Amino acid sequence: MDYHSSKNVFLNCRRFLKVGLVSAYALMAGASTALAGVTEFMDHKVSLKTQNCTVESVMKQIENQTEYLFVYDRNDVDVNRVVYVNANQTDVMDLLKSIFANTDIDCKILGNNITLSRNLGSASVQAVQQDQNTLVKGTVVDAAGEPVIGASVVEQGTTNGTVTDINGNFSLKLGSNKAKIEISFIGYKSQVLTAQFGKPMAVKLSDDTELLDEVVVVGYGSQKKVNMTGAVATLDSKALASRPISNVSQGLQGLAPGVTVTNAGGQPGQDTGKILVRGLGSFNASSPMVLIDGVEGDMNVVDPNDIESISVLKDASSAAIYGSKAANGVILITTKRGQTGQPKLTYSAVFGWSKPADLMERTSSAELAQLTNEAEYWEAISQGASPADAYKKKPYTQEDIQKYADGSDPYGHPNTDWYDLFYTGSGFMNRHNIGMDGGSEWAKYRASLGYVKQEGIVENASNRQFNVRTNLDLKLTERLKSKINLDFANTLMKEPTDPISWSDGSAYQVFRQVNRISPMVPYKNEDGSYGAIADGNPIAFQDLGSTGDTDKDYLNAFAEFSYDIWDGLKVTANGSYNVVNKSYKLYRKDLQYNANKYDGPIRLTKSHTKEIRRQGDVLLNYDKTFAQKHTVSALAGFHSELYTFEYDDAYRQDFPSSDVTDMNGGSVVGMRNSGYTRELAMNSVFGRFKYNFMDKYLFEANVRGDGSSRFAEGNRWGWFPSFSGAWRITNEDFVQGTAFNEVVTDMKLRGSWGMLGNQQIGDDYYPYINTYSTGAKYPFDNSISSGAMQTENKIQDISWEKTTTWGVAVDMTLFNELQLTLEYYNRKTTEILMQVSVPNTYGYKGYWDNVGAMRNQGLEVSLSWHKTLGEVLLNFGGNFTYNKNEVLSLGNVDVQKGGRSIRMVGKEFNAFYGYKSDGIFQSQEEIDKAPKYTMINNDQLVPGDIKLVDVNKDGVIDADDRVIKNSENPKYTFAFNVGAKWKMFDVNLFFQGAAGVSRYFTDEFYGEFNGDSGHPSNHWLGRWTPENPTNKWPRASKFRTYNMPEITCSDFWLVNTNYLRLKDVQVGFNVPAEWLKAVRLGSCRIYYSGTNLLTFTKSPQGIDPEAPAGWGAYYPHVKTHSIGINITL
Repeated sequence: MDYHSSKNVFLNCRRFLKVGLVSAYALMAGASTALAGVTEFMDHKVSLKTQNCTVESVMKQIENQTEYLFVYDRNDVDVNRVVYVNANQTDVMDLLKSIFANTDIDCKILGNNITLSRNLGSASVQAVQQDQNTLVKGTVVDAAGEPVIGASVVEQGTTNGTVTDINGNFSLKLGSNKAKIEISFIGYKSQVLTAQFGKPMAVKLSDDTELLDEVVVVGYGSQKKVNMTGAVATLDSKALASRPISNVSQGLQGLAPGVTVTNAGGQPGQDTGKILVRGLGSFNASSPMVLIDGVEGDMNVVDPNDIESISVLKDASSAAIYGSKAANGVILITTKRGQTGQPKLTYSAVFGWSKPADLMERTSSAELAQLTNEAEYWEAISQGASPADAYKKKPYTQEDIQKYADGSDPYGHPNTDWYDLFYTGSGFMNRHNIGMDGGSEWAKYRASLGYVKQEGIVENASNRQFNVRTNLDLKLTERLKSKINLDFANTLMKEPTDPISWSDGSAYQVFRQVNRISPMVPYKNEDGSYGAIADGNPIAFQDLGSTGDTDKDYLNAFAEFSYDIWDGLKVTANGSYNVVNKSYKLYRKDLQYNANKYDGPIRLTKSHTKEIRRQGDVLLNYDKTFAQKHTVSALAGFHSELYTFEYDDAYRQDFPSSDVTDMNGGSVVGMRNSGYTRELAMNSVFGRFKYNFMDKYLFEANVRGDGSSRFAEGNRWGWFPSFSGAWRITNEDFVQGTAFNEVVTDMKLRGSWGMLGNQQIGDDYYPYINTYSTGAKYPFDNSISSGAMQTENKIQDISWEKTTTWGVAVDMTLFNELQLTLEYYNRKTTEILMQVSVPNTYGYKGYWDNVGAMRNQGLEVSLSWHKTLGEVLLNFGGNFTYNKNEVLSLGNVDVQKGGRSIRMVGKEFNAFYGYKSDGIFQSQEEIDKAPKYTMINNDQLVPGDIKLVDVNKDGVIDADDRVIKNSENPKYTFAFNVGAKWKMFDVNLFFQGAAGVSRYFTDEFYGEFNGDSGHPSNHWLGRWTPENPTNKWPRASKFRTYNMPEITCSDFWLVNTNYLRLKDVQVGFNVPAEWLKAVRLGSCRIYYSGTNLLTFTKSPQGIDPEAPAGWGAYYPHVKTHSIGINITL
């Protein structure tokens, strides 16, 4: 299929999508209208027909048909009384009144509870003499001292109970004077107390800020958080929705222990977030698997306002159910769904303005002239020139320097501020989301529409995104249910480009040139032409308006049907179809800077990729509780997926005019095109078994088998088991009610072991199949003939990388206020696929084999604290992670050295590798005593040069003296937030940071002395001179000489990039309800948010601690100020 055919198919898909979306909205609107009238009463009516049935049996049937639960005292209610019931869509209260007619039992509805109690005014009750030895009375209040109405008070281990009245009071006759009572209410932490007789008990319930009954999304299901046995982190989706982030991956930074996110820049629409879960897990791909509502996808196209929850599966026990794709962790994103009730409309908007967070300050032309004179002088001295001769090498006179300084000759001696000309974009961002949800027991829906537009801090950089999402839940019968999701997103990202003939047109080169062009070059000459260097003029690039445009369409359709076979047994089948179409267009206009400088010709590159993922699952779930003690859950499933990838590109140049933009307008001379398709398939079987004994002892086992087409037959299947268990100590009878329990109100010990796999091997879809090139030439019969040639050797028996993880943890709550988790993990990856080193005589480059091994081990700590002081609600949360990475095997070698990094057994992966420095030479005498240098002759060293250390003390400084330092992956990551809420106001500060991390930046970032192609940073103003004998910065040095970081790699230039950043600060105002009544709004919150406002770091000025290492040619990090509003109708 050619590109235009693909485009026609795609356009037809878009038309189908529009029709489908309109139909879906019409269906949901009609359903909500039809069902809204019955929503309020549907759950309150029942149908029963029984004969010779006990009252207890009738109550159980009512509980099965509704969401009500009965609370009563068996000593008051005769539940064994036989009754006759014939009810057809009868109101629950009417039915109960008929059952308990002519008795002294009163029925009341409090929330989801139906309480049955004796009428205290009846004669029969007044005649009853309560046994004061077993009668407990008391009052239940909240943290503010207000009565808790409808709180459940139950004798522990029985169904004997009652609820508090309107004043929070309760009275309950117990079966024993040694009994304990359990007090609970939704939104509060339950308490188990020893009953006190003879005087009223005073019970204060604390807010359940940790939400101990919170349900956490896990692989193929959900679980109560308190009963989790694996390492699962849940993230606050509200924090994402209210921050002016350009994508979700940036927003994850610092929100969960063990999850490291490094943002390498602030370009709109660009995914610059590198995510690692518990360290670098492989020499190859180490990114976690991402699932959105159970379907693999790109998290950065999800509107943050549509996210309900995010779960990160960090260990093997929680992630093994996903098998071969889960070795580097799993991120589960669940989107919001409709809730029963009247239609609810929500609207949110954010308006923000960005500017560069910290640009490198660079020298003026006068300062550059002075520094260049020094560099030339010292270079001549190092080459043996006398001071008098060296002085003659200075290219700038004092008159030149004065003219650069005073601006008296703006064209002959210019002083151009390139940053001021370049960073002129508005940086304005606006994001909007409107959502609607509602429904009834039979149909619930949610639909949303999102829009984001973000302008860059430079011209020709922007991002625009549309999102449409619909989620529909249907109850087709009492047993058959269905879910239908439809999601569409379109993004258009623009980035600046250049006309330079030798570059690839990426934005990288634009940012590089603005860093390196000298201020002595004018933006424009006196005649209006552009000033230029050999690589052009970066502001002229921007004036052209040429951009590289990436247009992406995402479409995902998902349908699921589940059927309740019988009590506790359910079968589920689902399928999804996911399509990603990406078009890239790079139209590069030519540019005549001036009479002597031209870049061109006009060039057009177009490419198109299409990714299709089809997948389906069949699941069988069983969940049953026996004897109110033993809960057994089991899952068996089958998964199948097919992934196809298509790529096409075309290139032409020499267009007659920049007004001609069609590919056919270019010359056929030099044109090229290419294309290919790839395909991957995988089938899987999996199972899970869970056992829970009285919420005390928890056990879980998982196993998954994956068969992948990526490997040869006989090696395609991999099996990945896991086991985990937990003990909830505070649920033990011997703990509850003790002094220990008053301090440690909740405590769980857990441990896990499991194995995961990894099949990501770069971009090679068929790593076991040898490939051939048809471009080979062979001599036959005195002539050259074309033929094929094997280009690399591959082996047949490569297979899965395997990651084995074990860990132990303790989760606890102290004083009902402080939640704390401590966790140790040990993660070992073996059979890592890597290229084996081979001798030159082998004939091919190294082949891929399962020979590498690596370990990550570490400690995670997380805590949260909530406290109400008067009218102020305070909160604090934080997390800390330490991770140690170690290479265990490199196959047939122990060391692999790169230019500035090293892989060595027993050391951190890709650690910095270079010479150890010891400050700067201060005198010739010091140089004379120095060991022999091999990278420069000792007689060329001069005072002001960097001094290196003879580590092995052999009298020679050579490659054997290089040392291993930190890497770009931090050993420590941490984050914490501090917040307060008072009446209608709230404030929250979120800090995030990293330590044990370094980066190496090279010449162009610091600035070079390279004529018009160098612009030194202000750091060179603090250089060594005889008058300023510093140890912090070497003397001014010419382009690519000994002192510069690209020539001599030493830790002198290794930057400590530890940091603590005020990632986000928010101040909000919740509009009082009485103010909203006039405009008929349900709720409204207005807030200010500031991002990246403050950074504490030892990095030199102008170097962001998260900046990518190297030349510094990247889109800078940004500070953002924004105003937002959230409205509910």
